[in-house]
Amino acid sequence: MVQYGIAINLLAFFVMGVDKYKAKRRRFRTAERTLWLLAWLGGALGAMAGMYTFRHKTRHRTFRYGLPLLAAVELFLYWPMDEVERGGENELAFALRYAAHVGSAH
Repeated sequence: MVQYGIAINLLAFFVMGVDKYKAKRRRFRTAERTLWLLAWLGGALGAMAGMYTFRHKTRHRTFRYGLPLLAAVELFLYWPMDEVERGGENELAFALRYAAHVGSAH
């Protein structure tokens, strides 16, 4: 699940950059529907980062407000799933368990 999240966010980021590149050169563009599809498939954070990095689609209210909202929802939904994949242990619990293990070995 983590690999999928990284891949879809990188893809959304780069598609946003390519679309900005094409827009500057008045070439065939990526459909907004495609950008939203990538965002809804889990790439909202990457699309949002691309939007601000490349200053692309920032005038569109649906993108300016919709992408951050969708990214927040995705983080809220997917973050607990990541913990379930690791057996319910979050980073802090892992670090504490590891520190206790290392400390008891000496």
